[in-house]
Amino acid sequence: MPAQDNLNVIIAVGKDTEAQIEAVNVLGQTVISEQVQLQKGYTEVKLNVQPLAAGTYLFRVTLIPPSLGGGAEHKQKMFMK
Repeated sequence: MPAQDNLNVIIAVGKDTEAQIEAVNVLGQTVISEQVQLQKGYTEVKLNVQPLAAGTYLFRVTLIPPSLGGGAEHKQKMFMK
């Protein structure tokens, strides 16, 4: 079922950290961007997608700061509005 008003995502991390969450359209444009605080374990994040037009998007999470010795650590999943 497509997201209507909110996209609810549960994110698991090994330590308290900040993250950038984004919705990206099929053209690669970031259409929503928010910074959130994640707590060790599981954190539920609600992203308001009501303003988005119907379509396919990527939900991207980037941890801040990136892991030591590596680039930015991010995960992404596709969703429909």
